[in-house]
Amino acid sequence: MNAANPQGESIDTYEDHRMAMALAPMAMKTGKLEINHPEVVSKSYPHFWDDLKRAGFNINVKTITRTEMLYLIIILVALGLITALFTLFSRSADDTETPIVVQESCSTCNGENNKCEQECMIEAAIKDIEYYDDEELDARSKGANPTIIRNKK
Repeated sequence: MNAANPQGESIDTYEDHRMAMALAPMAMKTGKLEINHPEVVSKSYPHFWDDLKRAGFNINVKTITRTEMLYLIIILVALGLITALFTLFSRSADDTETPIVVQESCSTCNGENNKCEQECMIEAAIKDIEYYDDEELDARSKGANPTIIRNKK
């Protein structure tokens, strides 16, 4: 903001009621001052703007008109419908969810019911973790035998 000529510019209050109240009298010097989010003063002085009007300040509060609000609602509804239609058409009628196939079976059950699946999850969670060196991971991703790579070094 240009402190010498703040006309035409707006001041952000950063949701601080004190900034809005402290900077409002600057309009006496500049002639015009726009304060973004002037409603923040309601935190400590709800009638601040009314009192400034009574003191002779010309206070204009920009509000959203009913027409503007109606346009916003129509746009939001249209975006919702577009999203719903896109979701509906992006799924083909043939698409069925592919079941998750567990590659390794657990020792406690065969995965036929929920209780059994829970037991398998617990078994998998407490199973020892295998740690690999970087060379071993590289070899596994390429399909090579990691022991051969170790012997080459």
